[in-house]
Amino acid sequence: MFMANFISYDRSQALLFPSDLRDWVPEDDLAHFIIGTVEQVNLCAFKVN
Repeated sequence: MFMANFISYDRSQALLFPSDLRDWVPEDDLAHFIIGTVEQVNLCAFKVN
């Protein structure tokens, strides 16, 4: 017999995620380096008319 695993929830919860997802990632995580690097890339070369 298959039993589904459900995650309990709170109907009064305002948000499912924090207002800033960086709050969930440790400060020394590689994701912060990648975000910072991508923010510095000039995206004008990728624009197509």
